[in-house]
Amino acid sequence: MKRVLIPLLTVLALPTAVNAQSYAQRQWKIVMDLNLNVIEFIKRKDYKAACIKQKQVNELIMVNFEFFQEMAPTFDWFELREMNLDAEKDVCSKI
Repeated sequence: MKRVLIPLLTVLALPTAVNAQSYAQRQWKIVMDLNLNVIEFIKRKDYKAACIKQKQVNELIMVNFEFFQEMAPTFDWFELREMNLDAEKDVCSKI
């Protein structure tokens, strides 16, 4: 029985790990796209839109924090979060 269950559990767990990785990658792409929009809104001096988009960036980083840590474990995600919170304060203060 054990010989059947262990491979079965391994096979069932694999798609979850692969899906979690691809989920994190998709979420990271959204974060990067939002950051590009923040930059463009700032260039156009539309600080309200930039503020809204920066808040979305920060929310996605917070919600997906553990997924991002798994995706790139050597990256300092805490520093990235702190930098983006500072960016939010800066951009939103210009409204």
